[in-house]
Amino acid sequence: MKQFSFENDHFLLVHDAGKVTISQKLGATILPFVKHATFGYKDASGQVVRSDGGQHVHSPVFKAYEGTMYRGKVVEIACKGNAPLLDMFLKITFFDSEPAFLVELVLVNGGDVDAKVAEVLPLATSTRAGSGLFFMKDTARTRVLEAGLGGVLDLNLRCLFGDEESDSNGNVLVTDLDSNQSFLCGVAERPSAMVGISANADESTGLVDEGSGRRSFGDWKICKSVMPFKLVRPGGVFSSNKIFFDLDPAKSPHEMLEAYAARLARRLGIVDCQWPRERAVPHGWNSWGNPTKTDPKDDKGHNAVVYVHDITEQRVLANFDLAYKKLARYGLEYFQIDDGHQPDVGDWVADPEKFPNGLKPVFDAIHARGIKTGMWIRPFEVSIGSELYKKHPDWALQFEDSFPMKSKSILPLDLSRADVHQWLRDTFTMISRYYGVEWVKTDFTYNAIGGKGQQNPYMTSIEAFQEGFKTIRDALGPSTFVVGIGGPCLLHYGLVNAERITLDMNAAWGKDGPLMPIEQGIKPNARVISRRYYLHNRVWFTHACAIQFRAPLSRNEILVQATIIALSGSVFKVAETWLNLKDEDFAILSKMLPIYRPAGRGMRPVDLMAKEYPEVWDLLIDDCGNGLGSYHVVGLFNFGENFDLGKPLPEAKREVHVDFKDMGLDPSKEYVAFEFWTGTFKGKCKGSFTTQLDPRSVAAIAFREATGVPQFLSSNRHVTQGWADVISCAWDGTGGKLAVSLKGIPDHEHSIDIHVPPPYKVSKVLVNGKLAKHAMVTPEHLNIKHASKDAAVLHVDVSFER
Repeated sequence: MKQFSFENDHFLLVHDAGKVTISQKLGATILPFVKHATFGYKDASGQVVRSDGGQHVHSPVFKAYEGTMYRGKVVEIACKGNAPLLDMFLKITFFDSEPAFLVELVLVNGGDVDAKVAEVLPLATSTRAGSGLFFMKDTARTRVLEAGLGGVLDLNLRCLFGDEESDSNGNVLVTDLDSNQSFLCGVAERPSAMVGISANADESTGLVDEGSGRRSFGDWKICKSVMPFKLVRPGGVFSSNKIFFDLDPAKSPHEMLEAYAARLARRLGIVDCQWPRERAVPHGWNSWGNPTKTDPKDDKGHNAVVYVHDITEQRVLANFDLAYKKLARYGLEYFQIDDGHQPDVGDWVADPEKFPNGLKPVFDAIHARGIKTGMWIRPFEVSIGSELYKKHPDWALQFEDSFPMKSKSILPLDLSRADVHQWLRDTFTMISRYYGVEWVKTDFTYNAIGGKGQQNPYMTSIEAFQEGFKTIRDALGPSTFVVGIGGPCLLHYGLVNAERITLDMNAAWGKDGPLMPIEQGIKPNARVISRRYYLHNRVWFTHACAIQFRAPLSRNEILVQATIIALSGSVFKVAETWLNLKDEDFAILSKMLPIYRPAGRGMRPVDLMAKEYPEVWDLLIDDCGNGLGSYHVVGLFNFGENFDLGKPLPEAKREVHVDFKDMGLDPSKEYVAFEFWTGTFKGKCKGSFTTQLDPRSVAAIAFREATGVPQFLSSNRHVTQGWADVISCAWDGTGGKLAVSLKGIPDHEHSIDIHVPPPYKVSKVLVNGKLAKHAMVTPEHLNIKHASKDAAVLHVDVSFER
């Protein structure tokens, strides 16, 4: 059967001689989406087999679909060919309840010899072939948000215009800025190889549909690629993995991204990032310090401010002792030992010169003070100078010639081998059961993807890599927090609790280049964190790398990074020698701990689709039942040089503006605004807020609905301005009293800010029943200060008269 069709309330599908057309139904209107797309695969010789090539016999099968959450219909297009051609089965699942569908291409080797598959192409279009994906009307008003560039550049996330070439890892969002309508396409499960979604690779000028005015990309395709190929045995199957499309016109770009991440988590069985809600989000120490060329050197030429790999038992315990004394009362719960504790890569025992008593006494000393421990490890590689390599040289692989990060002295392990998995299981069981480590940082694992010549030829390096993570998770158990470093991110879905989604953070502001940063630092990493924000607290916790305090960073730049971490809710580490930190540095860290973990939507970069470096980061603080209700803490940033829809913005002082409707606030209501880092009441505002900021600076502003009576504004305890410390807050209109109870911090000067609208005036301020130090900073801003050595709770009572 060459031609057939299917439709439901949302879509119309037509198949004709190996070409697929899917149209979008909006009421009585039918709009083109995918026209005359083909599907197929490329073999290891480079030959492309397409569904419209005349080599297959096509037939449809219609099946009912009933998943755990959705019902619908599966349209299966079977393409049978004679060997050596693989049989192809394109499965498109349409949901009854929403304008969304799944696509999967399944290849079956019906021959009697192995087949070598280099690419799987579940959907592909090209202007030259008269096909296209139609969504845009004006390419200059269409934005394409990538999720990592072209495989190895996974840490470079771009936001492009509709006529630019794009190549996105795993998922892509396309938004029409004029209608604010979007579509999202992305993997619906953890893929077993890299999946790229590309547009305009060969042609930038698309077709125009005369009826709707919609314009297509020049070319557009989904491609699952394997380096060098996937060996499919006779009777074997290889799939593109399921790809999800969301075309819901009611969703904003943010809602579409967040819904995608939530759906991905459900399909992977991820609940609360596989980390109980009562457990703190971990933080740690980069003892190696992310060294940079600007760091001073000692008389031996060694780094004079950070240890790099030169850590010892004495140094670790001295740094821990100071960190504990300064920050345990604020929420320090974890302390991590980073790179340098091992004699060599592969030999995961203590270096006897640095840790003569072994690692266990160090971990025991940390545990004895009630702090959990973390440990760095490079589990999927082996140094040719290690004892492990001497015993098992056959465990090591050589790198593929095309792999960009080859090393001659450190080689990938063959993760297709059962004996390597047993070694992994033994190693991580020791870390968890013997050392008692509660979080593990797995680094450089991506290098295992570059190995060739596995013992099991039917397992690709990525499949073996993922099996390695499963073994790690199984050995550690669910109570140990696992961090993946450097991805590619989509290959870690469901395997880790947290993912470092950025490059290493250097003590620098940073500068982006065309493909990779010219200088790693705060600004390039901020862009990546904002553009992957939707995965955080849904699929995993974002790991924002680190915060640093040393030169050449200015205080404003440090506050920018602190605010990025605090509002994003990210796992972070201190990339400094603790012994070098000043009191003001510890003060900043104290305001970031503990890490806020939202139950709701969390942080959104409001200007995600417009700014190259989003400058409005809106964190919704959930109603915690403490009387503050829900409110917003918004980071307003001036990142210096920037682009607004392609228009250059210079490094200069400028106004940063946010519309309340973009934050989900009622533009007709009045809100009170308070800036955290300066302790400044910004007054009342309605509809929008604008402030002037110097370049490389930030304002962290809490917006609360104005009540018309005295109300809590902020406290100096935490960037969230109330979540970490306020136990209860209540206004007694009859008695004219505001009562606020807060968690007390020993040896901390608490600062509490209250809005006093006219005609109210302060008559008395008590803290724990005693008169308290206070001042009217402005006619409507009351500030109360109180320090206590031992009070666990501060009861603040403010009486007013009219």
